[in-house]
Order: sequence, then C-alpha cells, then structure tokens
Amino acid sequence: MLTTYATSCALMFIAATRCMS
Repeated sequence: MLTTYATSCALMFIAATRCMS
C-alpha cells in the first residue's frame, strides 16, 4: 500500500512538473 501511494505521488509530481513547464 505504501509503495502504491509513493508511486502515485511520484506520478502526480511528474505530471504537475510537466504541466507547469
């Protein structure tokens, strides 16, 4: 469960970074 949360958090961070840049 923790791994899934970390993965989704990382994906959200990448998506946000890509959207901003």
